[in-house]
Amino acid sequence: MLVDVALPRHFYRVFTYLVPAHLQSLIRIGSRVRVPFGHATLHGMVVELRPPSNSALDAGDRSLPSPPIRLREIDAIVDDAALETPAELMTLSRLVSEYYLAPWGQCIRLILPAQPSVKHPARFHLTEIGREWLEKADNLHRISPTCQTLLARLHRRPKGLTIATLRHGAPTSLAGDLSMLKRRKLIRETAGQIEPSGQRVRLRLPRQSSDSRAAAICTDQPAAWRPQSTSEATCRENILTAINTGRPARFLLHAPAQHRISLVFEAAEAVLRLQRRVILITPEISKAEALASAAKTRWGDRVELFHSGLPAAVRYERWHRLQSGSIEVVVGTRSAIFAPISSIGLIAIDEEESPSMKEETEPRYHARDVAWMRAQRGAAVVLLGSAHPSLETMHMVGVGISEHSHVAETAVGAMTACNQGHALKIHLVNLRETPYGTVLSDSMVAGMRIALETRAGIILFLNRKGFASALVCRECGHTPLCPQCSIALTFYKQRGRLACHYCGTSRSLPDTCLTCQASRLQPSGIGTEAVEEWTSRLFPDAKIARMDSTASSRSAHASVRRKFITGDLDVLIGTQMLCQGEPSLSAGFVGLVQADAGLHMPDFRASEHTYHTLMDAIALARSHTHDAQVVLQTLLPTHYVIQAVATQDPALFYKQELAFRQALAYPPFTRLISLCVSGRDFDRTRRAAGHWAEQLTKTSPQLTIWGPIPSAVAKLRDRHRWQIIVKSSETEIPRRSVQLTLTGLETDRQWSGIKFEVDVDPITTL
Repeated sequence: MLVDVALPRHFYRVFTYLVPAHLQSLIRIGSRVRVPFGHATLHGMVVELRPPSNSALDAGDRSLPSPPIRLREIDAIVDDAALETPAELMTLSRLVSEYYLAPWGQCIRLILPAQPSVKHPARFHLTEIGREWLEKADNLHRISPTCQTLLARLHRRPKGLTIATLRHGAPTSLAGDLSMLKRRKLIRETAGQIEPSGQRVRLRLPRQSSDSRAAAICTDQPAAWRPQSTSEATCRENILTAINTGRPARFLLHAPAQHRISLVFEAAEAVLRLQRRVILITPEISKAEALASAAKTRWGDRVELFHSGLPAAVRYERWHRLQSGSIEVVVGTRSAIFAPISSIGLIAIDEEESPSMKEETEPRYHARDVAWMRAQRGAAVVLLGSAHPSLETMHMVGVGISEHSHVAETAVGAMTACNQGHALKIHLVNLRETPYGTVLSDSMVAGMRIALETRAGIILFLNRKGFASALVCRECGHTPLCPQCSIALTFYKQRGRLACHYCGTSRSLPDTCLTCQASRLQPSGIGTEAVEEWTSRLFPDAKIARMDSTASSRSAHASVRRKFITGDLDVLIGTQMLCQGEPSLSAGFVGLVQADAGLHMPDFRASEHTYHTLMDAIALARSHTHDAQVVLQTLLPTHYVIQAVATQDPALFYKQELAFRQALAYPPFTRLISLCVSGRDFDRTRRAAGHWAEQLTKTSPQLTIWGPIPSAVAKLRDRHRWQIIVKSSETEIPRRSVQLTLTGLETDRQWSGIKFEVDVDPITTL
């Protein structure tokens, strides 16, 4: 028997292995197996069973033009009898692999349970061939005396011996002896192997063409209906209708959090009455824990929390609970979209615009889109909740769509309830009218002083950590750079260090410029440390704390939050981490120190990311019980993002940004695929990137190819990086072209050591 095995490595193909006789009755599609790979041993998953090709394996066939391929055998099955990989998840992993152009083996990792840290030790057994060797004295002289001793010991123990037992009294050559005996098939190694337990059903996945599988992900069927906005009552009725009729549908819940969660729970109740299951996803672990607590209050033991932050043993146990069918509501973060449950009727993605919904490493999937893949196959309803939705979602439900456009969902709807409560007082400060180097304007200081007197609480927001973005020599302009990454080292004044945000490289402050030896080194830009220093000077009696990623643990952040909520702190300064985590914060005064900081990034989503960040920041004041005040400092007071936030007019932002995207042919009006080529050698990496761009150009004239150019961070962790952007109005053509060229690059040995990475539908091009 032959099997195809997907391995958790960066390979865009599967590998074929022979199945030894003692495993043939146990092997199945979905079995996790341990296989030899080069000089290493890897764990993979069986994705195909097929009979051997006699002609290809017949060593005596003289008509073959070349020697037959010698296939290696599977070592062992490593899962247990209770572990069944659901067919739905196997199919989903393949769809994710094909859509995001990621190796199938990497995608299979998403659907497997985390292995607990305690594992059964491997055992070595004597094979039938080994027993025959021992019976024939003539064979023994063909192996070393130490190997003869090993065979004799294993012959006396039919159940095998562990490596720890074999080491007792064994020579230093034990590892080599065991390896040699395994190659000669005199012994075999087992680890957690399944014992026969009755007949097993072999699961075969239906074969689909590449085009038909892609159609399951992104169809082009006209929408059943497409309102631009509906009342909450109408949206509720349409959601319940879709649930009761069992058809796939997507709905946007554009409303405050309490309204969204209330409607999600009502929809979940309707799904549970139909004896179907629910998945609820939030972007952060702390929010998932809070949501799970609320769900358990309502549904008790039918709810389970599931996320990647759980200990491996706990996650393993919960994975099996979900698989057993005893859990009806799963609450978690991004990875919970792959929860092993069946008969799903509802998937709710809250804060769908959050960057945390997009996986940063391969496979770079987006939970929002994978939810729709799963909903289409299971006729489920997807609820996308947000107080400020993404451009893709707003475009999907009809905001800013031209008369000739259409959406590609079976049913699409939106609930718009944007009344966030009492109106905020937002005061706009033009920093161009203040003295150079101003950190806190007069308006900001005046507002802080009033808040201190009334003990209303003060939050100062700046999405840049450290004291300054860089340290610059005033004589020659030199800036210390990270030796492994092509970025300036951030200046941390309190620690007296320069540090890299990417690789963590840290060094002490230089006394003089490394280039011209001048001693005039000056910070450039401001960070949260600088804001803290200014605040301490202005209000020396105030109790001040800072919260950014320099604090190493969630418990430290939670402690700062509790102190601020209880009034033990007067001023809290921080980055976007202020808007994340539990318990949630609120203050009577919120200051946005540099509101336009994110607008200067060389990324087509810079305006959208800045808008979302600022809306999250002002929400810290919106939830306060008193008349809250916001002071927004900016160098770009007329920019439409700043104006939309200051006037609290979301339509201004969405209309303007969608118009820009459409005029420049950016998503959501076109498709982008970001390609990154990285390697240790600069010239080889540059040539590889040029070769890839050339191959892509040849595959289809309909593609727009930008690059290759050095990435925004041209060197990261000592690897040179080049970027290529593939742009097209079509969905399938760019993906098919990239997949075709990837196959050739992987097998071309001249590019060994070069890494080719793909990001379909990137949320950033940096």
